[in-house]
Amino acid sequence: MDIAALKSAARAAFVMPAVFALADKVIGQPQTSIFAAFGSFALLVLVDFTGPPWTRFAYLALTCVGAALVAFVKSISPAGATPPRAPAGSASPPARRRSR
Repeated sequence: MDIAALKSAARAAFVMPAVFALADKVIGQPQTSIFAAFGSFALLVLVDFTGPPWTRFAYLALTCVGAALVAFVKSISPAGATPPRAPAGSASPPARRRSR
Protein backbone atom coordinates (compact mmCIF):
# COMPACT_ATOMS: atom_id res chain seq x y z
CA MET A 1 0.00 0.00 0.00
CA ASP A 2 1.27 3.45 -0.94
CA ILE A 3 1.15 5.55 2.24
CA ALA A 4 1.81 8.85 0.42
CA ALA A 5 -1.18 8.31 -1.88
CA LEU A 6 -3.36 7.38 1.08
CA LYS A 7 -2.35 10.55 2.94
CA SER A 8 -3.05 12.67 -0.13
CA ALA A 9 -6.47 11.08 -0.64
CA ALA A 10 -7.38 11.46 3.04
CA ARG A 11 -6.38 15.13 2.99
CA ALA A 12 -8.51 15.74 -0.09
CA ALA A 13 -11.43 13.79 1.40
CA PHE A 14 -11.54 16.12 4.40
CA VAL A 15 -10.54 19.46 2.90
CA MET A 16 -12.39 19.40 -0.44
CA PRO A 17 -15.96 19.16 0.96
CA ALA A 18 -15.16 21.82 3.55
CA VAL A 19 -13.85 24.23 0.91
CA PHE A 20 -16.82 23.51 -1.34
CA ALA A 21 -19.30 24.13 1.50
CA LEU A 22 -17.51 27.32 2.54
CA ALA A 23 -17.55 28.69 -1.01
CA ASP A 24 -21.17 27.62 -1.53
CA LYS A 25 -22.59 29.03 1.71
CA VAL A 26 -20.40 32.11 2.21
CA ILE A 27 -19.90 33.33 -1.36
CA GLY A 28 -23.03 31.82 -2.87
CA GLN A 29 -22.00 31.70 -6.52
CA PRO A 30 -22.00 28.27 -8.22
CA GLN A 31 -18.94 29.03 -10.36
CA THR A 32 -16.90 29.93 -7.31
CA SER A 33 -17.90 26.74 -5.53
CA ILE A 34 -16.86 24.58 -8.47
CA PHE A 35 -13.59 26.49 -8.87
CA ALA A 36 -12.84 26.11 -5.16
CA ALA A 37 -13.56 22.38 -5.23
CA PHE A 38 -11.38 21.78 -8.29
CA GLY A 39 -8.62 24.03 -6.98
CA SER A 40 -8.46 22.22 -3.67
CA PHE A 41 -8.43 18.85 -5.46
CA ALA A 42 -5.64 20.01 -7.77
CA LEU A 43 -3.50 21.35 -4.94
CA LEU A 44 -4.06 18.41 -2.59
CA VAL A 45 -3.96 15.47 -5.00
CA LEU A 46 -2.24 16.43 -8.24
CA VAL A 47 0.61 18.58 -6.87
CA ASP A 48 3.48 17.21 -4.83
CA PHE A 49 5.18 19.85 -2.69
CA THR A 50 8.54 18.31 -1.88
CA GLY A 51 11.73 19.66 -0.45
CA PRO A 52 12.86 21.18 2.80
CA PRO A 53 10.30 22.94 5.01
CA TRP A 54 11.43 26.44 4.01
CA THR A 55 10.53 25.81 0.35
CA ARG A 56 7.07 24.57 1.37
CA PHE A 57 6.72 27.70 3.50
CA ALA A 58 7.55 29.75 0.39
CA TYR A 59 4.59 28.13 -1.43
CA LEU A 60 2.33 29.08 1.48
CA ALA A 61 3.67 32.64 1.58
CA LEU A 62 3.19 33.03 -2.16
CA THR A 63 -0.41 31.83 -1.84
CA CYS A 64 -1.12 34.28 0.99
CA VAL A 65 0.40 37.20 -0.91
CA GLY A 66 -1.61 36.30 -4.01
CA ALA A 67 -4.84 36.07 -2.01
CA ALA A 68 -4.12 39.43 -0.37
CA LEU A 69 -3.49 41.05 -3.75
CA VAL A 70 -6.72 39.66 -5.17
CA ALA A 71 -8.65 40.92 -2.14
CA PHE A 72 -7.00 44.34 -2.38
CA VAL A 73 -7.73 44.77 -6.08
CA LYS A 74 -11.29 43.58 -5.57
CA SER A 75 -11.77 46.12 -2.77
CA ILE A 76 -10.58 49.09 -4.86
CA SER A 77 -12.33 48.13 -8.10
CA PRO A 78 -15.59 49.92 -8.80
CA ALA A 79 -18.73 47.87 -8.29
CA GLY A 80 -20.11 46.65 -11.58
CA ALA A 81 -16.87 47.18 -13.46
CA THR A 82 -16.70 45.24 -16.69
CA PRO A 83 -13.71 43.01 -17.36
CA PRO A 84 -11.23 44.13 -20.00
CA ARG A 85 -11.93 43.03 -23.55
CA ALA A 86 -9.52 41.36 -25.93
CA PRO A 87 -7.73 43.68 -28.37
CA ALA A 88 -9.36 44.10 -31.76
CA GLY A 89 -8.22 41.52 -34.24
CA SER A 90 -7.10 38.99 -31.63
CA ALA A 91 -10.06 36.70 -32.25
CA SER A 92 -11.31 35.35 -35.52
CA PRO A 93 -14.01 37.49 -37.14
CA PRO A 94 -17.60 36.23 -37.17
CA ALA A 95 -18.62 34.12 -40.14
CA ARG A 96 -20.46 35.90 -42.96
CA ARG A 97 -24.02 34.95 -43.71
CA ARG A 98 -24.76 33.95 -47.25
CA SER A 99 -27.62 35.72 -48.93
CA ARG A 100 -29.99 33.60 -50.98
